[in-house]
Amino acid sequence: MLKCQRDKAAELAEEWICMTSPDGFTFLVKGKVAIVSGTLKNSLTSGLGESQTKLIDMTERGAVVDKLVEFLAHKSIYDKKGATDVPDFTERIAPEIALELLMAADYYEGESSSGISKHKKADVSPSVTFTS
Repeated sequence: MLKCQRDKAAELAEEWICMTSPDGFTFLVKGKVAIVSGTLKNSLTSGLGESQTKLIDMTERGAVVDKLVEFLAHKSIYDKKGATDVPDFTERIAPEIALELLMAADYYEGESSSGISKHKKADVSPSVTFTS
């Protein structure tokens, strides 16, 4: 089974995946970028609907999916053994979407040594002050 799943992942790396947000934005993502996410990799290699159509309906709004795709691309480039001088991705995150992106990264298993989920929540949370 493990060999079969590796073969599917290798084939998938060269294909294009279509990710659609509920607010109507569509993102074409190279398979090798999408499979960086454990959740997306499992759904694309499972033999179910997404694995056949290569269409994924995301639950997050377009701005979050856009940054999630950017993060997955960043991770696929820089998260290799021995990678040095990895740019800090948190500098690219707008405070307005930080919390949603953190939750999406957690759900899509997007943790990285240079990425979102590994940082403290205070590092990526929007700076909002509530007063009464």
